[in-house]
Order: sequence, then structure tokens, then C-alpha cells
Amino acid sequence: MNKEEYWKIRDLKELIKIHEKDEPSSITRDYIQDLRIKISLLEEGIQEGRAEREREIIEIMDCFRNPYPKDIFLPILKEEYTAIHILLLKHFGVTLDRVSADLMRRARDIFKEELISKIKEKNEKK
Repeated sequence: MNKEEYWKIRDLKELIKIHEKDEPSSITRDYIQDLRIKISLLEEGIQEGRAEREREIIEIMDCFRNPYPKDIFLPILKEEYTAIHILLLKHFGVTLDRVSADLMRRARDIFKEELISKIKEKNEKK
């Protein structure tokens, strides 16, 4: 929900509170009910918009292939991580966490560039 949607819904809820303070007439009760329906529709629209954005993200993510399939690059066991950590620390004076963080930052930056490129491609097709 963006700020505009939040404030719109909040304002409508405040209107309901104002009108509910006194004993509302039948016309006011109808108005309050209309406001509640409007809030409900706004919230549904927000949910639908969010679902649409999620579908778009999944569609874009499906364009990426996994360059490191598990059947080729087997997962590392905990004991292997421990051994690698000890080797790195002993021979190079760096921790596995430091190496991992550097690799993940690089991967994140590359992924970000590719994602932006895929989004631009998708928007150009529209």
C-alpha cells in the first residue's frame, strides 16, 4: 500500500468515526455503509495490484536460468564449510563470512543489473 492509498483509507475511516459518534440517522447509516464498501473495494484493489506485481516479478524471475544447478554443483556440507573457514583463516587471515559477503555483494549487484534489464525489456514490449 502506498502513502496515497493509506491516507485515502485512513480518511474514509475517520469519516466513519465522525458520523458514528452521534446516533446516526438511516441516511447517515447508509452513508457509513457506503464508506465501508468503498474502503473494502480500495483494499481489494490494493491486494489485486500487489498480486499483479507479484505475478510480474515471478514472470521476470522465470527468465533467469540457474547457472549453478545442484546436480552439477553439489551443496557444501557443514563440515566442509568449517574446514574451508579454518583454511581461509589460517592461510589468508580472512574468515569465510568475509569471503561469502564479498561474493554475495557481487552476485547481488550483477543480479540487480540483470533484473533492471529484464524489467526494461518487458516494459518495452508493452
